[in-house]
Amino acid sequence: MESIRNELETLYDQCGTQFYHCALAVTHCGALAEDAVHNAFRSAFQLTHAPENLKAYVYRIVRNAAIDLVRKDSRIEPLSAEMFFEIPAPQLAVLQGREFLEDFTLEWFVYEIDKDRIKLYIIGTDGDKIVMKRACDQPNIDCSEAFIADTLQNCVWAVSNGESQSFLDMLRIDFSDMNIHVRNPNETVVDEGNWEISGTTITFNNLSMEMANYIGEWEIIECRADRFKMKRGEEYLVVEKDCE
Repeated sequence: MESIRNELETLYDQCGTQFYHCALAVTHCGALAEDAVHNAFRSAFQLTHAPENLKAYVYRIVRNAAIDLVRKDSRIEPLSAEMFFEIPAPQLAVLQGREFLEDFTLEWFVYEIDKDRIKLYIIGTDGDKIVMKRACDQPNIDCSEAFIADTLQNCVWAVSNGESQSFLDMLRIDFSDMNIHVRNPNETVVDEGNWEISGTTITFNNLSMEMANYIGEWEIIECRADRFKMKRGEEYLVVEKDCE
């Protein structure tokens, strides 16, 4: 119980402003938004076990608390609490690099917005989320060897083949100190190796398990601060930044 309280207090210190804006998007009233966040955390403090994703859980109960306050306040137009989107699947950049081709004509709630992405989840579910990333007006980047090496070592990266679903979508790679540590969703290391770079060519070495087939030279063909696309013959590998 004390552990959950500490986690919630830390989460509020780190994300309190985001929770407030989440509530404000529903209430359009600062005082009600503050009340919604307060009510949500008061409820969360009653938990006896921490949810798997505490931050996502708090976002959900903040939004629900805001909707409850809107419904009780006759001065607020209830329809303002809902946002609807019809999103064509090919235009999506999906959380964790995955691509799903189901019909996205569903009800989505915006729970976080920043300058180049919008995060949404499906209302009424426990965690179906998408992230829409801006794919225009990207700044020109000098894709130098130093830039690639420094950028890759400063984050954990989601990996995919850039085209279809595969086992890669579940993996995360830590490139720090020119080493390779590949982890699955349970944070278990499933492969290890090292890498080197010359110009825009990255070489993966000594992989022997999950990513053994990816040993060798990869040419970087797309270069951004949060995404690199590599090519080896007819194969592609995409890594996308998975940290703040």
